[in-house]
Parts: sequence; C-alpha cells; structure tokens
Amino acid sequence: MKFNASKTRGATVELEVVASRSMKAASVDAYLASLPADRRAEVSAVRDVIRKNLPAGYEEGIQYGMIGYCVPHHRYPAGYHTDPKQPLPFASLASQKSHMALYLMCVYGSKKVHDAFVADYAKSGKKLDMGKSCVRFKRAADLALDVIGRTIASVSVDEYIAAYEAGLPASARAKLAKRSPPAPAAARAKKAARGAAKAYVALLRGVNVGGNNLLPMRDLAKLFTAAGCDRVSTYIQSGNVVFSATADVAARVPAAVGDAVERRFGFRVPIVIRTTDELRDVIRVNPFLDRGADPSALYVAFLADAPSARSIATLDPKRSPPDAFEVRGREIYLHYAKGAGKTKLTNAYFDSKLDTISTARNWRTTQKLLELLTALES
Repeated sequence: MKFNASKTRGATVELEVVASRSMKAASVDAYLASLPADRRAEVSAVRDVIRKNLPAGYEEGIQYGMIGYCVPHHRYPAGYHTDPKQPLPFASLASQKSHMALYLMCVYGSKKVHDAFVADYAKSGKKLDMGKSCVRFKRAADLALDVIGRTIASVSVDEYIAAYEAGLPASARAKLAKRSPPAPAAARAKKAARGAAKAYVALLRGVNVGGNNLLPMRDLAKLFTAAGCDRVSTYIQSGNVVFSATADVAARVPAAVGDAVERRFGFRVPIVIRTTDELRDVIRVNPFLDRGADPSALYVAFLADAPSARSIATLDPKRSPPDAFEVRGREIYLHYAKGAGKTKLTNAYFDSKLDTISTARNWRTTQKLLELLTALES
C-alpha cells in the first residue's frame, strides 16, 4: 500500500472547504447534539460502524469541524504534512447542507485500497456516490456499511503511517526531516525528568466473568502495544496486563485502551494502573495478615483515585459481617470471611460511596503480579 501525496492534498482541500461551512463543536457529543434528530440518527449509525471496526491506535475527535478519526500526535508527532498542527487524518464524518458525507483518506490516497473498496462496493449492490475523498449519503441504509467497516479495519496505524510517508514527494520528506531536528538541551532535560520506562500493571474490571464482557487476552495485549506500551504480557483471564512504558504513556493507557476495547468489543472497561513500587507497598502493609487472617480469604480493591476522608466516613463497617475492610490510600483491604461470592462489600458499593472506580484481586493474584513486575524490571 502506497499513498499519493498530491491526491491527499486534494482531499485536504476538500476537508478544509467543508470545515469552513461546518459548525464549531468542541466535542463529538456536542457535534451530534447539534444535529436534527433524523440526521443525528443517520450519522450515529455510520459512526457506530467506524468505531466498531477502527483499528487500535487511531483516535476519535473533532477535526476540520467534523467528527474525525486520526493518528494522534503522541503516536505520530510530525502530524499532517500540509498542516503539521493537525494530526494525520484517516477518516471523517460530517453532516452537510444537502447530504451527509464520509471522508476516507485511506481510500483516496491509495490506489490499492481504492480499487479494492470500489470493487467490494460494487458487489454489495449499493450505489456508490463518491467524490474525491467522500462517500455521500442521505441515509445510512444507502451505504454498504459492511464494506466500509472492512475497509476501515484493513488499515492499521503502522501500515497507514508507513504508506503515507512512502507516498510523500522528496520535498515533503525533506520538510518532515527539518521539522524533527535533534532535541535541544532543555527538551532533552525535560524528557529525562520524566524518567525512563518503568514496569506497570493494568487491572481491568469485569472482563470474562460469567460469560460476559468477553475479551481475549491476546487481543488485549495487542491493544496495549498499539497504545505505546512495550514488553506486554497478560496473566490469567481476569484482565491483568503487565507492561513497560514511560510515565506519560502509562497515564494515557486507561483512556486509550478503554476506548479501543469499546470500539472493538462494544463494552467499556474500567482500568486501574499501579507501578511495581506501589504494588510492593500494597503487599507489605496488609493489616489483616498482621492479625493472622487466612490469606485465601484476603482481597485487595484497587481504586482509581484516593477517596476523601468524608467519603470514607460514609462506609458502613457492619454492612456484611463477619466480612471486614480497611481503606488505606488508594486501596481497600478486604477480608471475606464468608467468601467473595456472598459478601455485600462489592465494587458497586465502594464505587458509589467513594465516588471512584475499584477493581478487586485476591491475595494470590496480587502476589503473582508483583512477581511478574519484578521480573520485568530485572
């Protein structure tokens, strides 16, 4: 796959013209809310197809005044060669005066992808009303949505970037190189201050439980890799991912991977992150071990945020006797004397009282995750 830069420039002009006529919504939700109800339903139907098939690594947002799907700057800092302030566009979706339009940069810039798209569309029996980069429609039912979905899914971020750069003319590649000079001392110092990559564990809540929220671990690992993580591995099927990353990448993981899971699998999954040192401290200070509790009855609920003293005070210590809990920082230590299946000390209870997100692990899993983190760091 190779992209024709002169053609993508034409597509950009088309997007810019559309942008000049478009509303100035600050978010996708605001854009959709501003549409008439009938238009909102049609655009939303196409958006659902895009999000379901969008490969990991692309991000949804507002670009050129419409709903856009792009390669974000943190993944491709050079941006789009015609306007480096813009992330590299991949697709866009807009409501125009007399029609709605889906802009497919991945189709317009590549003869191979374009020809495959047109041929596949012809087989669908639907009429293709296509301009330079846009597919025009008045109803989502007029579109070959399955063809659009397959085309979107067929171009990974890495393939798109490589093909885009390969299709740039020599002058554009020279400008691209000039825009990426060696970092000055101040920038290098700032990067060093952020620290080198460290080991992290991501704890997902509610996946592969009772036949619900099914999420293959192999696919999950790929989503973490696409989000910029290295040396990714998973542990058992309950959603535990060990990886190496810089602090800024790790901070983006809950949102980036959460969005990717929702697009691909259709459900939203909360994600909580801990470092090796943080998990080591969790294990070191378990209060119930000091009291001689059976380790098999111990759990830890990991919180996304530290709760306030006022919210902790609303917890009822007698909610589920003889079960007990103790809140320390961003963790809740749990002693399920009757077993985890019978307790009233649930994630839903703690989330509602503490106004945060929690996900629990038994003591054995918590210890195993520290072993994996320690091995990764060594």
